[in-house]
Amino acid sequence: RGAGTVFVITGTAGRSLTDCSHSDNEYGYFAAHHCGEEGNTKGYMLFDISADQLKAEFIPTADGDYTDSFTID
Repeated sequence: RGAGTVFVITGTAGRSLTDCSHSDNEYGYFAAHHCGEEGNTKGYMLFDISADQLKAEFIPTADGDYTDSFTID
């Protein structure tokens, strides 16, 4: 909280995932990523939001076991 903006980009439905550009200048700003070279896990983000907290969790649904989650209090 208060440390900056959080962006969540979830786009795993449909087409296969593309590879990340590890040489991109902005690559280091991402806390987590899931790209084509790491498998092809499909899924969705589940958000649980209350007045005091935001929880987010990637839920895999097919083709892999990638997971990610975070909480902002």
